Amino acid sequence: MIGLLLLCVLEMNKEKIAVSYYEKILYCATEQGRWLKYGRYEPDNLYQKTLEKLPHFCFARQQGLQKAKEEKLPGTETELAEVIRQESEVQGEKETEKKLPVRYAYGNVSEMLKSAVKSENMEAAVRPDTHLQTPMVKQQGKRLQEILTTVKEQYEWKDEKDKDRFLKNYYIADTSVGNVGTVLDGEKLLSVNTALERITEEPQILIYHTHGTEGYKDSREGVEEDTVVGMGDILYEELTAKGFSVLHDRTTYDYVNGKDNRNYAYTTARPEIEAMLEKYPSIEVILDIHRDSGAARKAKIEGKDTAQIMLFNGLCRNADGPIPHLPNPYLDDTLAFSLQLNLLGRERYPGLMFKNYLKNYRYNMHFTGHCMLVELGTQNNTVEEAQNGVRLLASLLYELLTETK
Repeated sequence: MIGLLLLCVLEMNKEKIAVSYYEKILYCATEQGRWLKYGRYEPDNLYQKTLEKLPHFCFARQQGLQKAKEEKLPGTETELAEVIRQESEVQGEKETEKKLPVRYAYGNVSEMLKSAVKSENMEAAVRPDTHLQTPMVKQQGKRLQEILTTVKEQYEWKDEKDKDRFLKNYYIADTSVGNVGTVLDGEKLLSVNTALERITEEPQILIYHTHGTEGYKDSREGVEEDTVVGMGDILYEELTAKGFSVLHDRTTYDYVNGKDNRNYAYTTARPEIEAMLEKYPSIEVILDIHRDSGAARKAKIEGKDTAQIMLFNGLCRNADGPIPHLPNPYLDDTLAFSLQLNLLGRERYPGLMFKNYLKNYRYNMHFTGHCMLVELGTQNNTVEEAQNGVRLLASLLYELLTETK
């Protein structure tokens, strides 16, 4: 009965509830680490649980998130309580006395993992209504399997010259890796199924930044949203909106305790990633978002100047062969993941994808079969170009991770 009454209210006041009731859901979580946009959300009363079952809950969620982007929403308990109080007076409702949490809670990654309290550099979203998400509209054009089959049929894989032609078409190999033709089996990589088995409510995707201080030519000094961390924020929001549960580690591993740490950033990041995987064994996809150096790389896509994307793989080998102390049991899987994303990007957004880059070391790409290092433009691209590029990256990742081949 309660659910039916609420449904009637929602149907009659669709636009109104998008802001009003949604924000109540957003703010009315307990102070014990339950948050919606930047953390775990666990409904703890009948009101919240009932709303989640209604058809317009997703609509309200989307409208609320958009409002949160457009307006500077309050961030302290006092400010949040005032928002609810004012809203209650306007609607003639009783003022809630429930203590409200800070909307954005930050801390240290290690502290979060130890105490299950949200961290300064970690954003987490676990979406309880994944099953309510509106199905994504499939991209027009060839399906992923058709794209991969078409490429596969273009080459005679037993012919060494044809294998070399394949490598030259899709890869740039650093001289440090030696002869990659002996390592990289293109036919095999095109046959790997890179889709996840299912989308779960537990965290499946981790976004982080080995070189979090990297910015762009018009980045404002001290403004994090103008750096690759800001690009990670956008990727986080886009993937969350598509139904994934995402963690975003915003730590700058290349700048620690006020000092440059670029040369040791991968070493510094590794134990934190291991700790996150131990805390959240459900994580399957790990995305390390960077930007490259050199001349600007961009293309005009859908009428917008867009930073090109270069995917990067470490082969764990040098000119003499495999590097013994850098094993990677997922090497072929990560190579397949980046190759297939590259091919999908070429089909969906011509001009977006740069050739994949191969280098010698491991670069923390040995944790799962879905590790990916992304170079989003260069230091000579603009922030806006990078933002345009990362949104397209999110669409490609969604398609690649959800389409079974």
